[in-house]
Amino acid sequence: MSPDAAGLTRRNLFGIGVHALTMTQAVGRCTDAVEHGRFLSVGMVNAAKVAVMHRDEQLRQAVAGSAMVLADGQSVVWASRMLGSPVPERVAGIDLFVELLGEADRHAYRVYFLGARRDVLDRMLAEIGRKYPGLAGGGRPGWLLPARARGERV
Repeated sequence: MSPDAAGLTRRNLFGIGVHALTMTQAVGRCTDAVEHGRFLSVGMVNAAKVAVMHRDEQLRQAVAGSAMVLADGQSVVWASRMLGSPVPERVAGIDLFVELLGEADRHAYRVYFLGARRDVLDRMLAEIGRKYPGLAGGGRPGWLLPARARGERV
């Protein structure tokens, strides 16, 4: 157990520092970053990702280098308790996403979605518009990497 640069407690689980945060605390940290115009990278850890991180150093470094690393899977929460370094609860990425959409709607934050095919993006934006009618934002289909780097034929 060690504090990070922000003074938050990280539990060493599977060689990765996972923050001992509740959903409310994670949302608060995200909204604080928005309010102060700061970048905040968020890494999520579940059992499948832990297994892949043992083989994929680049993924392990990306997750470990995130400013906030959360227990996305209940199995990570259970393992943390068994290993004597408990995290308080599961904070799943999709649940955090939905909570942050609600915060964006309440505080008039603008949102932007990057990636996916145009039809998927359009359906998602329509659904978000139905659930959060006051939410402003947009998106862009596609990926940042060139097509060839993604393995697509050009």
